[in-house]
Amino acid sequence: MKYLFSLATILLTMNILSAQDSIKTYKIESRTFEIEKKYQVNEISIKSNSTYINTLYKVYEKSQIANYKNLTPSIKENGTFRKKGDFYFLKPYNQNFEMGCYKITAKKMVYYYDWHDKIKKGAIFRRIKQ
Repeated sequence: MKYLFSLATILLTMNILSAQDSIKTYKIESRTFEIEKKYQVNEISIKSNSTYINTLYKVYEKSQIANYKNLTPSIKENGTFRKKGDFYFLKPYNQNFEMGCYKITAKKMVYYYDWHDKIKKGAIFRRIKQ
C-alpha cells in the first residue's frame, strides 16, 4: 500500500511538471513585396515561462509554403512577453522596444497596432498543432 501511494504521487508530479512546459505555436502565411522572395511564413511559439520564439521563413513561390519547415529561417528571434489586461506585449531579448500588442486565444492570435490614437486589428495568426 505504501508503494502504491508513492507511485501515484510520483506519476501525478510528473504529469504536473510536463504540463508546465506547454508551447502554443501560431502561424500566418502572407505575401511580401520583395522582388526575389515573394511569400513568407511567420511562426510565433509562446511558452508558459513567459518567453517566445519568432521564426520567419521566406520562400520564392507559393507552392513552397507547404514545405517551409525544410528551409532555414530568415529570422529567428527569442524574447519575453508580458500581459497587461487582455493584451500580450512581446519584447525581443537585448532590445528596448516591444513588437506591438497581441490578443491570444486558444485558436488564434491577433496583432493590434496604433493608428491615429486608435487601436486597429492587424494580422491574424492561426494556431497549429505540434
